[in-house]
Order: sequence, then structure tokens, then C-alpha cells
Amino acid sequence: MKTISDFAETRDYLLSQLDVLTLCVGGIQKDLSLAPIKESIIEPVAGGLKNEHFVIAVVGVIKRGKSTLLNALLGVDYEILPTKVTPETARLCFLKYAVKPIAVVHKLKGGSEEIDLKDLPKYTSAYGSGSFSKNTGIRELVENTKYAEVHYPNKYLQDGVIIVDTPGVDDPDRSRSQVTEDFISSADAVIF
Repeated sequence: MKTISDFAETRDYLLSQLDVLTLCVGGIQKDLSLAPIKESIIEPVAGGLKNEHFVIAVVGVIKRGKSTLLNALLGVDYEILPTKVTPETARLCFLKYAVKPIAVVHKLKGGSEEIDLKDLPKYTSAYGSGSFSKNTGIRELVENTKYAEVHYPNKYLQDGVIIVDTPGVDDPDRSRSQVTEDFISSADAVIF
């Protein structure tokens, strides 16, 4: 993909320029009694640029087709990411390339667990009662899930591209929308 190779070239150029900036700042920093610019500004930026992945977050209001779009992009014959008429996505789900399709659930208290793709909604979907009782999440599993990964053999996920399905930014459950708001700044690109 040309866009990803352009990103890699730009990243490498910016890293080389940060090296030049580090040398320039090193000399004047002592003379001007400046706070450690290298540690506070340059190193965090360089660390972010050295990441080998290009993370695209799919963000939007509830029920606008974020998960539906990603299921179509994956080209699957069943829903990996569940879709319903009620708010469904409760946890971030990172789509990554792999030859063998599998899901990995990362738990709030540490550790992870490999699960079958068809079981993913139990860990990442909204749960509820009343009119929301048809949601597919299981309360105990969702509340113990920090985020999930779907590893899938899809051409759009090659070359380090990671696409992230997010809860709606206007989800009535504020904790779910907060997950998305907290994550957006760590993405390289956002599709809204």
C-alpha cells in the first residue's frame, strides 16, 4: 500500500530530524538553563514514531455502522464484531493481521486469553436488561475485559496496519464512551 510506505518514509525522515534537533538543543539547553527538552519533548515523540504499527481508529456516534463497516472490510461470512439495533460495542477491539484467525482478550487485572472468534461478543459487547436484554455481552466477562484483539488474514491489516473498533462517543453508558475518548489521541489516524 503506497500510503503505508509513504508513512514509513515520513516517519524515518522525522526520526532523523529529531536526532539533529537533539544535537542542537543539547548545546543551547545548558546555556539557557532550559528544562530537559530531550527527555520531556523529543524522546516521547521519537518513541511514538518508532512504533512499527499504523493505528487507525474507527470512531463515531452509536449505531452509525462502525462495526458493520469493519465486518465488511474483513470480508467475513459471519459477524466477528457484533451489530445490533441497540448500542453494542463496549470495549476496544484491535484488528491485526495473522494467518490463523483467533481472538485474544486482555483482562483488566492482567493476563490474556485466546478465544474463538465467535465468542468475542461475550467479552466485548454491551450487556443489559429490559429493552437491552438482547445484547450479547456477558456482564462478568465484559467487566473483566480491558480490550480485545482480532487476528485475521486480511490484506488491509498487512504491513503493520491495526484498525480499532470503538464504542460510540455518545453511548448512554458514559464508561463506554470514555474508553473511546481516552484512546483517540493514541491513534495515528481517525475515521469518524
